[in-house]
Amino acid sequence: MFMFRTSSFNLVLLATLFCVLEHVASSPNSTSTFEDSAAPAVTTACTGVSPDPPDFLEGEQIGWNAGFYAPGLGACGIVNTDTDFIVAMTHIVFDAYPGYDGVDCNPICNRPIVVTSRIVQGKSVEVTVTDDCVACGNNEIQLSPAAFEQLADESEGLIDVSWSWAN
Repeated sequence: MFMFRTSSFNLVLLATLFCVLEHVASSPNSTSTFEDSAAPAVTTACTGVSPDPPDFLEGEQIGWNAGFYAPGLGACGIVNTDTDFIVAMTHIVFDAYPGYDGVDCNPICNRPIVVTSRIVQGKSVEVTVTDDCVACGNNEIQLSPAAFEQLADESEGLIDVSWSWAN
């Protein structure tokens, strides 16, 4: 007997699909396909992103680790590449973000943050949240390779960082 199990991954997958379909349907040329459109590397698939930073996690977040990953289609319905300056936020923050109901597009999507190296003084990079990191621990984020390389060499693996919401 086949049974469908609801999991966090399935819900994120369904939310991403909904966001992408909503974006395509609301585009000015609704008959176009993904192959027909020449979209920039970072486009918004989720609508309704609040312009104000959240009231939680205010100020500099210290004691975090950052690694790097291979971007693709993220939880925000945005397709990114290694050269985009993006971040996958830990699922703990992603799922708890105010206004996110676990189904619709998360208001954290497209929100910029500034990540600062705690090892090398003065090294920072601004990145945009376009994904969640289900495998990340409480205080971990994953950067695109291009963003990570602004802070450290990839051979470092995980590095100590702090981050804050960009203004």
